[in-house]
Amino acid sequence: MPLVMRVLCGGVFGSAQVLMLSGIGPADELRKHAIAVAVELRLRHHPHGTEHPAAVAPCASLRPDPGAAPLIDPAFFSEPAFLRRTTHSAAHPVGTCRIGPDAASAVVDPQLRVHGVAGLRIADASVMPSLIGADTDAAVLAIAERAAELLLG
Repeated sequence: MPLVMRVLCGGVFGSAQVLMLSGIGPADELRKHAIAVAVELRLRHHPHGTEHPAAVAPCASLRPDPGAAPLIDPAFFSEPAFLRRTTHSAAHPVGTCRIGPDAASAVVDPQLRVHGVAGLRIADASVMPSLIGADTDAAVLAIAERAAELLLG
């Protein structure tokens, strides 16, 4: 009997959501929501904006020594209020179902097949390993064309 192939194109958030609702994803998170684990895979999220540290001094020029280095708090990641205030999603989110050679580090393989799930591929921005330095729409079109080639043989 031929294998039925399904292609999931739910977008960077939708594809991850569909996988998790189907029992594919981080086991601890699935169990927390009483979802039976079918395949444990590492879905990702990318907080953005946390790389800008909070300055302790309001303005470096107000310090007595104008040549002194600015005061930067090295523990800014440990401040929940700072993280809530400054973290946001990027304009073009990608990578929630990243592509890679093995299930330990990725959700789909280089042929866009979901690791450990027969007959399921993902073809959208969620498979991009990281944000690219160009228009993500063009990359998504390339992913779609590659998916079509893989499906048609």
